[in-house]
Amino acid sequence: MAELVPLDRYMDDFDQRKAAQQVRKLVRDPEVRDQLRGRNLLGVMRRYAPSDDEAIARFRKARIGTARSEYAAYTILDDADRIIGMATVLPDLKLKRQRFRLPSMPISLPPLLAKGPLVEQVPVTGPEVSAWTNEQNGGEHLVDAYRQLLSPQGIADTVFATRRQKQTNRPHRTPMVVESNAWTIEPLEAAKLFHIAIRSAGLEETGRGVYDDGESVRLFPPETPPVGVFYTRFGPEGLDTAA
Repeated sequence: MAELVPLDRYMDDFDQRKAAQQVRKLVRDPEVRDQLRGRNLLGVMRRYAPSDDEAIARFRKARIGTARSEYAAYTILDDADRIIGMATVLPDLKLKRQRFRLPSMPISLPPLLAKGPLVEQVPVTGPEVSAWTNEQNGGEHLVDAYRQLLSPQGIADTVFATRRQKQTNRPHRTPMVVESNAWTIEPLEAAKLFHIAIRSAGLEETGRGVYDDGESVRLFPPETPPVGVFYTRFGPEGLDTAA
């Protein structure tokens, strides 16, 4: 069974450095890099791959953000307490989708160029969840990580409720944790394993298109973001179309 450890539990400087270096080692593994590319998780590589110093700085920044309840980042441990991946819950992300399509496929533009009337806001209210591991084939720990993140009134819902409470004028009050419309994007062409992991955690396909969550698809020409499957907990009827 996978164990999700919030980054704010890494209190000691040595532990933070060691964990960051382990994450960097994973991200630099060729098979993991191929997986991250295939899932459009390019931001993970940009944060942790360049150098030990960069990885440590990014890890510490994520630790601070987690401690402040701005978002939540986790290491994923296997049964031997080895770091095998990471997970995030991001409560404040806004999701956009490119509008225009050719008959057979969407016109895909880099997000830096897809602005104004070329994009539309997706009316989803809830946290974005994401997880990756170094597993292939069955991905038992990845499946388990998504299920833990998305359990009703569990990790993702608690992070979302805590963030919303801190944004009120009464941040000292205990947040009311309810099921939120948690969501994620997975490239259509990503391996079946990743779609199975997401669906097994209770999310359902809500749409397809070229999406920009401001995190994983900040690409420059000639790169373009892939067609993605939009998964949400409440399905199409859970979108806040009145917003």
